[in-house]
Amino acid sequence: MPLDKQINPQIKKIHPYIPGKTIEEVAQQNRLKPAQVLKLASNENVLGPSPKAVAAVKESCKRLHLYPDGSGKALKIKIAQQLKVKPNQVLLGNGSNELLEFVCKAFVRPGDEVVVPEITFSMYNAFATLAGAKIKKVSLTDYVLDTNKLLKAVNKKTKIVFLCNPNNPTGTVISHESIKKLIRALPEKVIVVLDEAYGDFRSGKGMAQSQEFLRRENVLLLRTFSKIFGLASLRIGYGLAHPKLADLLNRVRQPFNVNGVAQAAACAGFADKSHQSKSKQLVRAGKKVLEKKLKELNLLVLPSEANFVCVRVGNSKKVSEAMQKEGVVIRPLGSFGLKAFIRITIGTAAQNRRVIKSLKRALKK
Repeated sequence: MPLDKQINPQIKKIHPYIPGKTIEEVAQQNRLKPAQVLKLASNENVLGPSPKAVAAVKESCKRLHLYPDGSGKALKIKIAQQLKVKPNQVLLGNGSNELLEFVCKAFVRPGDEVVVPEITFSMYNAFATLAGAKIKKVSLTDYVLDTNKLLKAVNKKTKIVFLCNPNNPTGTVISHESIKKLIRALPEKVIVVLDEAYGDFRSGKGMAQSQEFLRRENVLLLRTFSKIFGLASLRIGYGLAHPKLADLLNRVRQPFNVNGVAQAAACAGFADKSHQSKSKQLVRAGKKVLEKKLKELNLLVLPSEANFVCVRVGNSKKVSEAMQKEGVVIRPLGSFGLKAFIRITIGTAAQNRRVIKSLKRALKK
């Protein structure tokens, strides 16, 4: 019997996640040296990880022959102390992506429904579809999610609502008050997943306000060490939840799901407030200048509270291809449903100047 007859039918509905090209790939395709390639496509921290995290990685390599702490106790305690929650409210994942998988495995059955913004991170759809859910998409209003519109999409079959705040790829935010009203209005059986992967870059109270939702048993906050902490290669993220919800999600977690090197780096990086502050300052200053230069080109720049900007350029595919030939890698957003937009990660002052120069030439072409 052919494999496609035996496979879970839900898999045929999923489009594999396609990551951006690596620096080495771009260099080889365009006859450049890797050092000539500037990658600002994946919202990575251009300052890299904290030096303290790097030192912790080197030290942890002495223990590669040992299994890691399967419970992640030291890291959970570190997170709990700084965020003023209990260790049993902290979940660890192989990237925050894995926590999305946990919540879909734990709560979604075939025939259930999940509600997501129409333009957002694709993995919400992928994990929910694999679990057999029907996806209900809510269109954005002026590139921002209207929570009242989302509430109307919820019905008796709804199991999960996914919110990305700030949203990827737009960078736009839903106000704290709007999310609070939404959570109050939703049935208690509906799980709310609030993905704050870019929350560390928000101005104001940002993520600190979100923690008031942890009093409810149906809210999961997702955060990551990939962005501001600069640990994307180690694949580690964390979640915060009511102890009852955290306990249930831990039951679908594989043993030793987060490796020891990642745990050590995250512990050290989480405590390095100086590196986090430098990263925020670089993003805020760079974004201000980059937005100004882009607007001078008469381009629409969406208001962003993340470490990237979303810009309307026309044919994003052609623009990105022209820039890539020069070794400047940004993200065209056709796969997100925004064919006229590109996403640019905020870089250093010199990197941002190079992006603008390359974009100007691409637009002329």
